[in-house]
Amino acid sequence: MIATLEMREGNGPAAIDPADFSAVPFDSAAKFAAWWSGAAPAATYFRFQDPRVMAVWEQTIGAEMGAMCRVVRVDDRDGVPLLAVFLCVENSGIRGHRAISFMDGGVCDYNAPILFDGLRGRKIDPRALWKRIASALPPHDSISLKKMPRTVKGLDNPLFRIADTQHGSSGHSMSLPGNWAVVEREKGGHKVFKSANRNLRLLAEFGTVRLLIATTETEKKYLFDALIEQKSQRLREMGLRDIFTYPGIEKFYRGCVELAEPAVTHLSGLCVGDEILATNLGFIDCERFYGVLTAFARGRWSRYSCGHLHLHQIVRWVTENGLSTMDFGIGDEEYKLFWADQDIELVDAIRPISTRARRDWLLRQVRRKLQDTLGHIPIKGIPFSGEQ
Repeated sequence: MIATLEMREGNGPAAIDPADFSAVPFDSAAKFAAWWSGAAPAATYFRFQDPRVMAVWEQTIGAEMGAMCRVVRVDDRDGVPLLAVFLCVENSGIRGHRAISFMDGGVCDYNAPILFDGLRGRKIDPRALWKRIASALPPHDSISLKKMPRTVKGLDNPLFRIADTQHGSSGHSMSLPGNWAVVEREKGGHKVFKSANRNLRLLAEFGTVRLLIATTETEKKYLFDALIEQKSQRLREMGLRDIFTYPGIEKFYRGCVELAEPAVTHLSGLCVGDEILATNLGFIDCERFYGVLTAFARGRWSRYSCGHLHLHQIVRWVTENGLSTMDFGIGDEEYKLFWADQDIELVDAIRPISTRARRDWLLRQVRRKLQDTLGHIPIKGIPFSGEQ
């Protein structure tokens, strides 16, 4: 157990008695979204957990996975909502093993509850909370809750302390000053910033350089199609699988782009004349921009680092439009470390629950230790890495 995840003692509000809160399950994200639309509760959450985004996830990725989606809302004894969490039951195919995970499938950089204002100023025991949530879920053999941040926009994430290990990478974000001149003063001397300005001048020799932000349905389709083409081509060149061939992925992103009033996505292209040199899809809310997908043209445009130049223009747009945070998402790429001034710690809770899962987990640990000692020698009768 990670030491920093242990329960803290000290002064402050007393924890809510477990007997004083209840779990209210919804058997689909769409039903929760309908409740949300009617109740319009004040809450804090990442755009990844926007109920409309989760409803699109359920209809696309979730449907392709065959996942059983469940949303659990936790209320206090007076029926005041405290939080809600989006989960699903996945059948791993290993002797009917059923695992609880977040509704993610690789498209959410952070997985955290929606925190309603009813939770502000109140403490809740994380283990008692998870026990209550789990009681509202279908029978399951294990939990695999990944990429949980310590906070949700500055508010403590009560599920953070049920984790048992650090995630493999962190998220990174940048606090924005509201004035691009301040960013230029702080970053302008760096080679990354100088390179972007130089490439912008060079590209201007081919025509007017502009940041095209999709606002109409035609523009959205135009830029999204270009993003898919550029991203797919780049992945093939790298010998990697095209992410849009994974079941439901393309439909999910298209569905999010189509959401409106208010929009949850920001789709843009860096253009010279009629040519699209780079594309970017992000999530957006009233205070935060989340980088999600980026792609860029190859060939003669490669020398201009169009992806970096596009990001430079997006950060400027986000700053000038009054958002407070530019979130570069999960991953420790060098460009994120240049821009970011905050690291977002992420943790996982992965453990067996049922007797059968505990036994299989123990056997796998024994096999790993034996193979670490003896090398990769088949050991009959002990499953390894999901083998059954």
